[in-house]
Amino acid sequence: AEICDYVFIDSDEDAVARAQALFEEYEFVKTLQLDIENLPETLPEALILGSFDIVIAANVLHQLHHLEKTLATLRGFLKSEALFIAVEQADSRFTDITCGLNPSWWLHDEQHKTVNSRLLPPQSWTSLFTRQGFVKTQTLLEPEAIDNPGAFVVLAQNAVIMASEMPV
Repeated sequence: AEICDYVFIDSDEDAVARAQALFEEYEFVKTLQLDIENLPETLPEALILGSFDIVIAANVLHQLHHLEKTLATLRGFLKSEALFIAVEQADSRFTDITCGLNPSWWLHDEQHKTVNSRLLPPQSWTSLFTRQGFVKTQTLLEPEAIDNPGAFVVLAQNAVIMASEMPV
């Protein structure tokens, strides 16, 4: 019997194709090309609201145009008390210079726009997750990186969801 299902989602067709090739020998891995910010009315079979134990978003949340709305959507896929793990980058001049040449780098909600960077500092991420209803939110940094974090991890636990609040 399978002990887990793993769903790899990306909006980029090439990234999904690479994941399919990489994970083809693992029957429990499903791949989907999907724009998480613009979900279709009918969700793919692999995406069931309130069914995921863990959502992992690695270096992707900062790319969202509608951060709070999409984070709320992602939270809807989590079970009660499930875990959201985000890997993000702290603001960096180098990243803004290299990625900032792409006009879409600067397209995101006004609320999260900063003058200097598209990337948010760790404490902004924990606040953002808390505002979206997550509990026990924590940022993990290397001890020597407190003043200059680079990459960091945000752990956020979904709140307890009562039966009456479960998606149908």
